[in-house]
Amino acid sequence: MVKMKNYLVTTLGLLFFSCLNNSTSTIGDSSSFNGGNQSDQINFSNCNKEYTSKELDSIYLRTIDLMYNDIDRELFFREIEDNKRLLICNDHEGSLLLFGRDYYLGEVGNLSLDSSKILFFRIINSEEFGAEARFYLAEIHLNEKKYDKVSENFEELVKSDYLPGIIEYAYLKITGHGYYFNREISHKKMLDSERGVNLLTYAANIGDVEAQIELGRMYFYGEHGIEVNVDSSRKYLKMAIENDDIWGISGASDNVNEVLDKID
Repeated sequence: MVKMKNYLVTTLGLLFFSCLNNSTSTIGDSSSFNGGNQSDQINFSNCNKEYTSKELDSIYLRTIDLMYNDIDRELFFREIEDNKRLLICNDHEGSLLLFGRDYYLGEVGNLSLDSSKILFFRIINSEEFGAEARFYLAEIHLNEKKYDKVSENFEELVKSDYLPGIIEYAYLKITGHGYYFNREISHKKMLDSERGVNLLTYAANIGDVEAQIELGRMYFYGEHGIEVNVDSSRKYLKMAIENDDIWGISGASDNVNEVLDKID
């Protein structure tokens, strides 16, 4: 399977709303950053909203530098915590997405999924970050087995041509597993092979290399309700080769040629 494109790299609900009113509240469980021994809760008391967008951007860049670079994070633990609280209280969209994503993936801290959900909800209508936030919300709802909400969010992603969402939704429909978050649990209630293949075809036709390769293989082997069709297989595989240089997908040509060799 082709490696995931860097779509997902961009670079909790009453408790959160009470913070916006400058009331004292604490959200989530204790959070320990990247193996540090110190732990603390994100506290939203006395939220200072007197910062300009430029100042918030600068604080954001400083914070992610402290969080992800190879430094002794314990020395900057308090600064990181204070900056996170400030950025979230000020609805800094990039921060809401980053912290929500990292809490969800378990990369930074161990706050609850509810914390991630509330952060994502804050930016779900954002022009720049809304689609990715909705993508993660759909994944959280999938873990919660709230399938109506899963479908609702993915259908919105389809409407907005958000390719990671379309691919993920297609694979859930075809296999019961996601593509980017391929968990061991099979979500059988999501199965709808015909809908999944249609989604994959749509993604392939608007230039998605993964979709083109998978469709090419499906047409060649006759998988998931698709009848064997060598011409269609060749069509999508050659599309993938043409787009490979554009997207820079590592190993795409090897995957394509494996099947093309059998066709030709």
